[in-house]
Amino acid sequence: AKAKKPGSAALQCRFYEAEYPQKDEIVVVRVHNIADIGAYAKLLEYGGKEGMMLHSELSKRRIRSVSKMLRVGRTEVWRTLQVDAAGGFIDLSKCKVEPEHAAAKERAFAKAKAVHGIMWHVAMANGVEVEEVCKKVSWPLFKRYEDAENALKRHVSGEINLWQELDFSRPGKDLSGIAAKLKADIESAVRRRCEQRAVRLRSKIEVHCPEYVGIDAIQEALAKGEEAPRPEGCELRIQLLAHPVFVITCMALEREPAVVAIDAALEAIERSIKANGGHFRLRSHPEIVCLDDSDAEDDEEDEEEGDDDTSSSQDSNNSGAGRGAAAGDAGGLGEAAESQHAEV
Repeated sequence: AKAKKPGSAALQCRFYEAEYPQKDEIVVVRVHNIADIGAYAKLLEYGGKEGMMLHSELSKRRIRSVSKMLRVGRTEVWRTLQVDAAGGFIDLSKCKVEPEHAAAKERAFAKAKAVHGIMWHVAMANGVEVEEVCKKVSWPLFKRYEDAENALKRHVSGEINLWQELDFSRPGKDLSGIAAKLKADIESAVRRRCEQRAVRLRSKIEVHCPEYVGIDAIQEALAKGEEAPRPEGCELRIQLLAHPVFVITCMALEREPAVVAIDAALEAIERSIKANGGHFRLRSHPEIVCLDDSDAEDDEEDEEEGDDDTSSSQDSNNSGAGRGAAAGDAGGLGEAAESQHAEV
């Protein structure tokens, strides 16, 4: 597809020095148009350049409904098949991205987006073109370090000194006259990021009980999951998605404590429901579904698709409701329980 000028000012500066991705590179895109032959998406890391994916590259399985697998505005992880920088054409594929590669890319993208966001805000605060700040700071860091965000964190902690490696006089416009102010603003933004950043993980489970205790056993198991011990700073919620599927979400400053908290809840729920003759099945392991606040709304809207097997990074519409939402939705479960009692 022919690359077009992005409509959003936030996309007009790419994350990296390269203007186009490499062939066979995994990229993060936002779908903006779905046509008869395929879908058009903007590459978020590359200044909003447009690429196209044929419907045949959507899934390895037979497609029953394209509308259930794609939605305008959704952010997804795809792979580049062909890249023609001279002509501005980028061909994309979704089915050629393995789940583990998609998860790794989501984490890397979140870090790159955080770095780019810092460059953007510092540039705006100092009346400088964001690309000029990127040329001096973020682009060199992405080339020299595998993780530019981590390099900035190491810098503010005193482990390394990036200012000895970076030159604010070139390439591009000479910014050495305001270099001290830019450095101070970048360091301040990185420190705030370290203090405020949080990740949200999600896991899906199936919990049901055909015994007489029915809904009571399910509610008891969910309560055990919420009461399970977890690392300090972890906020865990359990909610009903569509019986018998429940979603466990956990907010934490780091990924590892959130995984520990979810694993503890899973173990407690499984032990409790099985003790009452019920059944437990893990639908998905803990995975990151929201890496910053700007993506929260998109992730929450994604859950409207339910548990469709073609989507692996959706969040729940009721992400702030906690287990109270599950209790509020217990009417359907209550009817199921009454039916079970009647049968018994």
